[in-house]
Amino acid sequence: MSLLRLAGYDNPFFARHTCRNAVVVCQDFRFVEQYLAFLKARYCLEAGDYNLIAVPGPVKDLVLAKYSGIVHRAINISVACHQVENVFLSTHIDCAAEGGSAAFDSPEKEMDFCDKRLHEGREILHSMFPSVKVICHLIGESDFFVLHN
Repeated sequence: MSLLRLAGYDNPFFARHTCRNAVVVCQDFRFVEQYLAFLKARYCLEAGDYNLIAVPGPVKDLVLAKYSGIVHRAINISVACHQVENVFLSTHIDCAAEGGSAAFDSPEKEMDFCDKRLHEGREILHSMFPSVKVICHLIGESDFFVLHN
């Protein structure tokens, strides 16, 4: 018996090495579960239908680090190795990586800032991966906003 078979690599799960979607979300526990539930309800995404990229302040990392940040590297692997066609890019209000809600004079200014960050992140992803569709979401306290699609 081969080592690969002993390790379970004869399992059909391992034969499928493509994944159409990548989900980029902040690791903040307040938002991850509800965002994944939203994606399941709105886009019928189930666990196993996407590569999950959960890091603190992922859109900030993408925009400020551009081609050298962890988010770029993770998306690059998803596209190159798993043939990802759709990236669900999200940010949320009260993100500690951006200084939290206290860093903004008003909720409207925070929403505008998040909107601008998502737009920049989307443009960076389009420049890197022109064939990949980028679907942007801003996560509020109890709402999801679809932006720039």
